[in-house]
Amino acid sequence: MSEFVVISKNDFETFLKHYDRELKLVQDIISYEYIYDIPTEKDNIVIRIYSSISCITGRSRSKGRDAIRCVLFDIERNLPLGKTSRTHRISNWEDNLKNKIEYLQNKVK
Repeated sequence: MSEFVVISKNDFETFLKHYDRELKLVQDIISYEYIYDIPTEKDNIVIRIYSSISCITGRSRSKGRDAIRCVLFDIERNLPLGKTSRTHRISNWEDNLKNKIEYLQNKVK
């Protein structure tokens, strides 16, 4: 069984830069986590990643408190279009998140 890992903002952004070199942070006044948009083949649709990384500490939240979430999102209509299962912050989180991002990218094609 994989163990819980703490993810830093830097580690998370390094991973996401494989999908977009210019990361777009989403401003959300009610969330205390970093949220990123990854572009897709369609200009109005992004993959929105809720990182579970605290804007206060720059590190992932405590064990069992949250998980990484991916949502297919229409930015023109401000409307979620679909989502994947949660990505738990365990040692293989990068592989799991990669699979979910690729799944959502394929849904847009």
